[in-house]
Amino acid sequence: MYLSCRDDQLFIGNFLGDLLNLRETRALPAPIMEGVTLHRAIDSFTDSHPKVLAGKKVLYPAFGKYASVALDIFFDYLLAKNWKLYSEEALESFIEGCYVTLEARKSWIPEKVHPRVEGMLKGRFLHQYIDWPGLERTFKRVQHIMSHPEYFENPIPPLREHEAFLNEMFLQFFPDLDKHVQQYCDC
Repeated sequence: MYLSCRDDQLFIGNFLGDLLNLRETRALPAPIMEGVTLHRAIDSFTDSHPKVLAGKKVLYPAFGKYASVALDIFFDYLLAKNWKLYSEEALESFIEGCYVTLEARKSWIPEKVHPRVEGMLKGRFLHQYIDWPGLERTFKRVQHIMSHPEYFENPIPPLREHEAFLNEMFLQFFPDLDKHVQQYCDC
């Protein structure tokens, strides 16, 4: 959500990137589809970045093929932890703004996703990335939709063990990603 150029249409499309299949995204209005394209560009850039590959390698023993999912979730925590390095806006204010945008732009979101949005708003899901207990709840929520939930059975100890390395890796990676995203902000 931070990487949506402060543009509501990109924000909604970026949000929908993992929630809709290819056919469903093609039915979106062009400005929202640009946000889906942004989401895919973020994923592609992230998945191929050398620092991210190093992070996945460190997490692979604990998370197996889900190391990239674990790292993606942990990146949200690390962004919150390092927020002041990337934004002058208070994190709480940014989070509240995200909730307001999701609520105000719900008509831009396909009906099938509305229950998910309502659950996210009610559960204040963005607040889950601020601390370890919230992060653990996020992993438990994701665990229920995995084909091999045993990989997220006890996710916090390996993340704590490698937190310093992963944080340093994030601090080197995230500015590259932010720079990459800027080309989408001037569309």
